[in-house]
Amino acid sequence: MYYKKYLRLDIMLIFFKLIFLFQHSTSLAQNKIDRIDLDYRYIISELSEFSKLSSFLINNHSQNLNFKTKKLTIDNKPYEFFIDMYYDSNNFSLYQSKSSLRYRSRFKNTNQSIRNIHYKLLNLDNLSYNEFKLKVKEYIKDEADFIDYLLDAKNSETTLNIQKKVNIRNLKYQFTVVQNRDRYYLKDQNGITVYTISLDRTLFKKNNINKMLNFVEFEINELIYASGTDKERSELKSNLKNIIVKIQKKFDIIKVNKSKYEMGFDNLEIKKNQVNFNIDNILILFPLFILLSLIILIYIRKPKF
Repeated sequence: MYYKKYLRLDIMLIFFKLIFLFQHSTSLAQNKIDRIDLDYRYIISELSEFSKLSSFLINNHSQNLNFKTKKLTIDNKPYEFFIDMYYDSNNFSLYQSKSSLRYRSRFKNTNQSIRNIHYKLLNLDNLSYNEFKLKVKEYIKDEADFIDYLLDAKNSETTLNIQKKVNIRNLKYQFTVVQNRDRYYLKDQNGITVYTISLDRTLFKKNNINKMLNFVEFEINELIYASGTDKERSELKSNLKNIIVKIQKKFDIIKVNKSKYEMGFDNLEIKKNQVNFNIDNILILFPLFILLSLIILIYIRKPKF
């Protein structure tokens, strides 16, 4: 009698542990992250404000961005041009988890420099993103090419992390974002870039729908932030917020708490409330189904005394 009682308890504990490991598997690969993306995004409602802010940064008003212990100088680089094609599953599982997956073609001064697949996974702080990049050596022309490329790179860190969220074979093209970007690098006294301010003229596109928005983004160096201690990260965020406050006092910018992927859905009026019962849902519900079935079976067969 006691043997059967403790056997039932052992089985239940094992299944609880399996479910815990399954539900936290997406975080297991986050322990060795060398890039953490933390940025603050603002819409510039008027084009005239966009031009004024650009002139302010080009004229290198670094005296307005000094701190008690550090002086930052501004270094402007030639403009960049991006074409981002976003992908998600049938039931928008990346969107629902505030993650994003894109294929980016990047150009500098009209010359294409690099192609990457970018996967961003929201961190537990609900603010920063773990970022995974997969360098693309050949042109990806469509959805099938994109899926094949990820499957061919099945052992890459990027693909392994994507597979924890979605079934790669179920990925579907969602929309395109085209951006003209001017970057301004804020460097410390050693010439190391600590922060980046980006001015983006952004076009969201899907089928015959186009929506143009202008953004300014403030970003902490991904490598510095990822390698920093909690105290160093807190200082980096505090100093960046001071920069933002000073710029807010001079220019009309509006804070947004959504990624560009999320804003694409809003501005292109994409229906995202459909839920298809596919493999993504099955993988989430299957452990719970097994546990419930086991509990029912144990108590149905419970010996009577």
